[in-house]
Amino acid sequence: MREQSSELRFEILGSLRAWRGDIEIGLGPAQQRTLLAALLARAGRAASIAELTDLLWPERAPKSAVNLIYNYVGDLRRHFEPDLSRNQESRWLVRDSGGYRMRVGPDTLDLLRFRAYAAEARDAAKRPDDPDALGYFVRALALWNGRCADLFRGGGATTASYFTAIDSEYLALLREAADVALGSGGAARIVPVLREAAARDLLDEGLQARLMLLLASLGRQAEALRLFLDVRSHLAEEVGVDPSEELRNAYQQVLAQLPVPDGTPPPGSHGRPGGNGAPPPAQLPHDPVTFVGREEELAAMWAVAGADRTAGGMVVLAVDGLPGVGKSALAVHWAHAASECFPDGQFYLDLRGFDAQDAPVAATEALRAFLVASGIAPECLPAGVEEQSALFRSLLADKRVLIVLDNVRDAEQVRPLLPGAAGCGVVVTSRTYLADLVVRDGAVPLGLAALPAEDARTLLARRLGSARVAGEPDAVAEIVNRCAGLPLALAIVAADAAASPAFPLAEIARRLAGADSGLQPFDAGGLTAVFSWSYRLLDGPAAELFRYLALAPGPDASLPTLACLLGLPWQEVRGAVDELLRNRLLTEHSPDRFTVHPLVRRYACDLNARLDAEADRARAVRRLAGWYLRGLAAVHRTVRPRAARFESRVEEGDEDEPFGPAVVLTDRAAALSWYETEWRSAASVRALTRTWGLHRTAARLARALAVCREARDGIAGGLPGRRVMVDGTGPFSCRGARAAMS
Repeated sequence: MREQSSELRFEILGSLRAWRGDIEIGLGPAQQRTLLAALLARAGRAASIAELTDLLWPERAPKSAVNLIYNYVGDLRRHFEPDLSRNQESRWLVRDSGGYRMRVGPDTLDLLRFRAYAAEARDAAKRPDDPDALGYFVRALALWNGRCADLFRGGGATTASYFTAIDSEYLALLREAADVALGSGGAARIVPVLREAAARDLLDEGLQARLMLLLASLGRQAEALRLFLDVRSHLAEEVGVDPSEELRNAYQQVLAQLPVPDGTPPPGSHGRPGGNGAPPPAQLPHDPVTFVGREEELAAMWAVAGADRTAGGMVVLAVDGLPGVGKSALAVHWAHAASECFPDGQFYLDLRGFDAQDAPVAATEALRAFLVASGIAPECLPAGVEEQSALFRSLLADKRVLIVLDNVRDAEQVRPLLPGAAGCGVVVTSRTYLADLVVRDGAVPLGLAALPAEDARTLLARRLGSARVAGEPDAVAEIVNRCAGLPLALAIVAADAAASPAFPLAEIARRLAGADSGLQPFDAGGLTAVFSWSYRLLDGPAAELFRYLALAPGPDASLPTLACLLGLPWQEVRGAVDELLRNRLLTEHSPDRFTVHPLVRRYACDLNARLDAEADRARAVRRLAGWYLRGLAAVHRTVRPRAARFESRVEEGDEDEPFGPAVVLTDRAAALSWYETEWRSAASVRALTRTWGLHRTAARLARALAVCREARDGIAGGLPGRRVMVDGTGPFSCRGARAAMS
C-alpha cells in the first residue's frame, strides 16, 4: 500500500470543502456531499451501509439505495484521485467493517485538528503559569466557519445527529474560552467570536450570560444590558419563559458594575438592604401578564401574611403542587402585590431543586448571592454556612424584607436562608410537601391544584386574544379538557397556536384528542422533561408504582387496588404511596382514596409501556380484575346470602395470582357502601380487561356488576331483578351479561 498523500485537505466545520494543494475539488451532487460529510464527521471511524442508507434516505430508501451508495463512493474516489485505476485501493475512502471510512488525520481534516487544539487549550487552562492560555482557545475556535447542522437541514433526524454533536463540541469550548477570558482579562480577544455564536442562537442563555459579562468587563455595560433585554424578549415571545438564573445573575453582576454618582457607596461596600445609601434589593422576576384566577389561594396567602404581621411573627408560606401547576407564577404574582408591605427589599432565587441539568443550589451559594446583593463585598464573606446565615440574619434585623425561594428540594436547602426578623416574609415553592419546614419552622402549607375550566379558558384568552378564543368555543373547551387545568400544558398549546395565528384551534384540539397515549403534543414545551425530573427522584418501589398507575383506569383508586398493581401486601405499598403523595404525583382526595392528574397519568402510561414487560403488565390487570371480582362476590354474598353465586375467577390458569387483601364486609350497610365507592372503578377495570383480551374475565365482571346493582336496587326499592346501568355506556342486564359471556 502506498503512503497516504498529504496533498488533500478537508473542511467540515461550517462548510464542506476539499482541496488538492491549492486547488479546490468539486464534490458532486447533494446526496454525494452528504455521504462525504457523514464520513468526515465520523473522523476516521467506519459507517456501515445501513447507517449511510438511513442517513441519505430518512423517509424511505429506494430499492437501488446500495448501488447508489457504491456509485457515490466511486465518484468521490475519482474526485480525490483522478489517476486511481479500477482495481487499485483508494488512499482516502476505504472499505472497512462492511461500510466505509475516510482515512484522515489532524493534518488533513479540520475537525480532528480542532479537537487536538481543544485538548491543548484545556491543558493550558490548567496551568496557572501559562501567560497565554486563551490563545490556545482562540486558535481552535478560529477553525470554524459556521454551524455544521446548517449545511444539512433536510436530511432528517439521523443526519442532524451527525452534525449537531460537532456543533456542541464547539459551543462547549467557546463557553470554556469565555470563562478563561473573564478570569484573565482577555475579553477583547474572544468577544467577536462569542457575539457571532450568540447571535445565531438567542435561546442559548449560557452564551448570552457570558457575552454580557465580557462586554461589561470591557466597560460596555449599556450594550450588555440591551443584550439582556433582547434575550428576555426573545425567550418570552418564542417559548414563553423567563430568563434562567444564570442569565439573571449575569444581569445583576452587570448592574453592580454600573458607574455610581459621587458620594454613593459602591456595591461592594458593607451595608444593609436599603441602608447606607445602597438601594434595597428588588430581585423579583416580572409579574406574568397571563396570570389568571387563584383568588382563593391569594386570599389565603394574604390572610396568613396579615395574621402573622399582627402577631409580630415571621411569615413563611410553603406552596406545593405537581410540576407545571403554576407555583412559581403564584408566588411571584403575590410577591409583587405584597412588595409594598416589605419596603426594605425583595430577594428572589431559583434553588433548582428539581433541575435535570444542574445540581440544586447549595445554601452557601444562595447565601453568598443574597449577601453580595445586600452590599457585602465578596472578599468579606465568611466561609461557613452557619456564619453566613448568622450574618444574613443580622443584616435583616429590624428590616421588613420579602424572600421568594423557588423550586426548593427540601427543608434543609432553605432553612439557612430564613431571616430572624419578625417583620420579614418568606414564600417557598416546591414540588414536594415540605413537612419538616411546617413542623420545625412553622411554615403554613398551601397546596396548589389545577386551574378550574373557566380560569383555563381565561388563560387561553390572555395568550391568544379574546376574539380568537370566543370564535371557536367547542375547540377551546376540548383544549381545556385535554390540558386538564395544568397551566404549563395550556401555555404550551397557546404558544403553538400563537405561532400560527391563521391555524384553526379545532385542528389543535383534534391533535390533542388523538394523543391519549402520550405527551407528544406537549413535548415541544418540555412537559415530559418537567415530569421526568420528579420521576427521577423516586426510589425503586415508588417509581414502579408510579408507572403502574397507568393500569388503574377508574376515577380513583384505593390502597388495596394500588397493592394489586404491584402484587404486594398493602402494608409494603404504603411507603411508596406516601412518597408519591409527598412528590405531588398522587393526590389523596379523601381518606385512602387516591387520584392522579390526567397528564401525569399519560406520562406514567409512556413509562409503563417503555420500561415494563407486557407480561408483567398483563398480570397486574388480572390481579386488579380478580380483586374486584372477589369484592363484588363478597357484596353479593352479604346482601343476598341465599342467592346463587356467580363466577369470581379471572382467566383460567391464574388462580395463584395474588389479588391483594380480601374484602371483608360485616353487614349489608358495609357491603352497599363498598359497592357505591367501587362500582365505577370496577366498571373501568372491566373495560380494561377487554382491551387486554381477557374476554371471559370482562364478562364475569359485567355479570358481577349487574347482579350487585340489582341487589342494591332491590333493597332500596323493594323490587327484585330490575335492569340496571353498570357503567356509562348503556344498559347492562343479567341477560346482557349472559350474552357477553357467550
